[in-house]
Amino acid sequence: MSRKYDCGWCGGRHEEFICPESQEAVYDAPRKFCGKCKQLLDKSNFWKERRLSDGLGIWCKTCHYSSERRRYNAIKAKESLERYPQKTAARNLVKNSVRSGKLIKENCFFCDDPKTDGHHLDYDYPLKVVWLCRKHHLGVHDVSRVHQ
Repeated sequence: MSRKYDCGWCGGRHEEFICPESQEAVYDAPRKFCGKCKQLLDKSNFWKERRLSDGLGIWCKTCHYSSERRRYNAIKAKESLERYPQKTAARNLVKNSVRSGKLIKENCFFCDDPKTDGHHLDYDYPLKVVWLCRKHHLGVHDVSRVHQ
């Protein structure tokens, strides 16, 4: 089985280093394939990577950023779990109770919006939540930060 090279000139895959359509070297092309999203993009959409043969990373900047964002969020979630175990347990209990039907999501306490989050007033009582829309939930947290 022979190796095929992604061509940045024509968008095809070739067994040779030379593109049959442009008669140019595959690595001299102005465009490159992203290894993650599989799109043919301009080389300016890739970070520099000296260790690789063409001097560019294998993922485009967009895919690289989304991967880094997911990794960062996973680390933050783990830190939050370790730092606030009671808060995490209360959130999980509410989520599982809503999923099983033991707890019913209500509309926002202030504006009657049906898209709501549960707000815990006291984590010692994990199933006692006030249902708030995103806007009012953030507002409640802003007010509580001022009074701390």
